[in-house]
Amino acid sequence: MVTSAGVEVLGPFSTPVNYDADLEKTISLDNYDVRDPRITPKNFPPRRAGEAKLDIYLICFGKPIATRKVNAELKNMKMRPAELLEVLPWAKEHPDFQREFPIVVAGTVWIDHSLTRSRRSTPVKPDKNQNSDRYMPCLWGLRDQRALNLNLLGATFEEAVNKEWQPFCRFAAVQLRQGSKAPGE
Repeated sequence: MVTSAGVEVLGPFSTPVNYDADLEKTISLDNYDVRDPRITPKNFPPRRAGEAKLDIYLICFGKPIATRKVNAELKNMKMRPAELLEVLPWAKEHPDFQREFPIVVAGTVWIDHSLTRSRRSTPVKPDKNQNSDRYMPCLWGLRDQRALNLNLLGATFEEAVNKEWQPFCRFAAVQLRQGSKAPGE
């Protein structure tokens, strides 16, 4: 389906999600040919608990678009960016989509705080304005392989929200349920 604003929407894809699932096991069962070793439960802890049945959508804006604008457009569509534990079960059932185009998992961001330590190696309290690399998971592939990688957004909050995505990227999204809110509300 293409909306009146020219946004391509694929889905819904009904997907059972277990937020309590072990991330390592979930990824290993998906048989990715390439996987970023920094995608671990420590770096990507679950943000929700329990089980759910969600409708996953793939959204293509068809033009270069900043992360901040993606989030605003999804909110206008009564959707939110999907999280990693929501997308992985879907990707296992639909492995060929990521061979056609990159799929950005914009509902999950890892901030690598290893760059925010002082010379004394004392941890510094994370701050959105500090220089800490921010990464977002991305599914992609070729004809004969699938990959789960991290895409560098930038070293500051401003760089991350203003990162411009290619027009061919798809963003995994979830329809907001009655009474639920988009991130940041």
